[in-house]
Amino acid sequence: MTQKKETQILILSLIITATILGAGYWYFTRGKEGNITTNNSPKPTQTINNQSTVSIGNELLIAEDDTPQKKAGIEAFKEGNYSQAISQFKTSLQLQPNDPEALIYLNNAQAAKNNPIKIAVVPLVVI
Repeated sequence: MTQKKETQILILSLIITATILGAGYWYFTRGKEGNITTNNSPKPTQTINNQSTVSIGNELLIAEDDTPQKKAGIEAFKEGNYSQAISQFKTSLQLQPNDPEALIYLNNAQAAKNNPIKIAVVPLVVI
């Protein structure tokens, strides 16, 4: 190959590489509507539709998965009656075994008996 053709191929490959890298950067830093994704995620202390997005077991966050037992467990947790809350969350999990909120609240109630580290549930909301 001649020097001129090698230079043209090198320049063309650099342009293609720069285009691919630029498109990848744009894709990963922009949301679906062109907003930067890092600014769209709700903060843990924000509210969505006048609902809190943080709870340690004293508030129902996912209304679709509620059961009377889970509501009773939340009330017992609020009052500090962790044994009753554990019992109610276990019963709720027998009725709905795939309820993540009840499972986390059960773990929080079990930990609350032993001076725990607090764990929160923050649902992911895409706006």
